[in-house]
Amino acid sequence: GWNHWAVVLDNATSTMTLYKNGAALATASGSVTLTPQNLEASTANYFGRSQYGADHYIDAVFDEFRISNTARSAEWIQASYNNQNTPTSFYTLGTEQAATALCAPLPITLSLFDATLEMNKVKISWTTASEINNEYFTIERSVDGVTWTEIAMVPGAGNSDEELSYVHWDNQPIPGTSYYRLKQTDFDGTSSYSKIDAVVFSTGSEVRVYARPENHELIVELGDLQQGGDISVLNILGQPLSIPFTDDSAKRVYNTLELSSGVYIVRVRSHNGIVAEKVVIK
Repeated sequence: GWNHWAVVLDNATSTMTLYKNGAALATASGSVTLTPQNLEASTANYFGRSQYGADHYIDAVFDEFRISNTARSAEWIQASYNNQNTPTSFYTLGTEQAATALCAPLPITLSLFDATLEMNKVKISWTTASEINNEYFTIERSVDGVTWTEIAMVPGAGNSDEELSYVHWDNQPIPGTSYYRLKQTDFDGTSSYSKIDAVVFSTGSEVRVYARPENHELIVELGDLQQGGDISVLNILGQPLSIPFTDDSAKRVYNTLELSSGVYIVRVRSHNGIVAEKVVIK
């Protein structure tokens, strides 16, 4: 048979308690030294070398040995013994499975994933060294790295052992820092994710955006971009909103009465490029 031994050295009380099969066997206090003969004296299988003239042994084969920096309670040790003694009440072994099923090859081997800002757009590119049962890719974007939005879906190659390259452009990037990742979906619906890449979209310009909460107004002063500027107001997910406005010379005034409090994005497109600014509506 087998035995479950536990030794608790409690510095707070200067005591040592020896447990066998979940039950306390002996307790000592004061200056405590544990020697192998406290367990079983024999001539086979070392528990460890002692500081005494003769070595003592434990006639056993060790299946598991644990050392903890916590003085375990009697209840904890009893539960630990019960777990070892009647394991079927704590877990159930499943049916046998072939190693080829458990160690199946990954759907894709992704050798590159990269997101870079080019000409006010974000270029998302990735390369696969191989693909197995790969149905499609999904490009996801986030402003905080927590909440993700799907912005594009790209078909996969199914099965391929050749290097394949993919490119997608995010033509409406969000100002500030955005995060991009790639989701791969197999034909059976299983999926996996790439690493996350960050892009900083700088919006330095003469466009001035500010809110007047007392008047329920969002003001966009166009500056040098007043000629040929196309203005949009987006929510934090980058989706355009329909908001009433009036134009007055070099500025546009939006009525924000129906908008919920939160962060919005004002985007201005012109022949000079794209300008985007964040604004908080209270």
